[in-house]
Amino acid sequence: HDVVLASWWTRLKQSGELDSIFAESVRPLSYFLQNFASPTLLVFETDDIEPWMMLWFSPLYSGASVGLWVRQDHRRARKSLDVVNRTFDAAFKTWPILLATTKDHSQDRLYRHFGFHALGTIPKLFDGQEAFVSYLTAELLQERRQQHEHERRQGETANSYVLTSA
Repeated sequence: HDVVLASWWTRLKQSGELDSIFAESVRPLSYFLQNFASPTLLVFETDDIEPWMMLWFSPLYSGASVGLWVRQDHRRARKSLDVVNRTFDAAFKTWPILLATTKDHSQDRLYRHFGFHALGTIPKLFDGQEAFVSYLTAELLQERRQQHEHERRQGETANSYVLTSA
């Protein structure tokens, strides 16, 4: 999977997303690749171009730290939502809780879209900047799915599956 990671790193570097998703200490390619070595579990989807979805889980106490990225042209796709949901379902067979930490407010909103519960911020955690911290359990994910289904049936939101804050 190093080829996929290198391709993704190149895309993130060129788009400027590398700085908003990863701490400075992991941005050089060699450290980036090491960041995804065992015991981190990497789940990805690719097309003919390159990766379009990356999810990673790093064991942390009884749970796992989670990261999520979806390429811009797939952020509104129902398929993306389905892949992320199936991956979270599989993760909950191993870990009872997932913890998300990000410095990017739009990423925080993305996590909350999936039912992550915001815990708050930690000052200076992410390269000297505050980090948003949230968590997800299987129960919270199920509640959010039911809410999305209710909204869909009620027609309250036409795009409840959107994977972007924009």
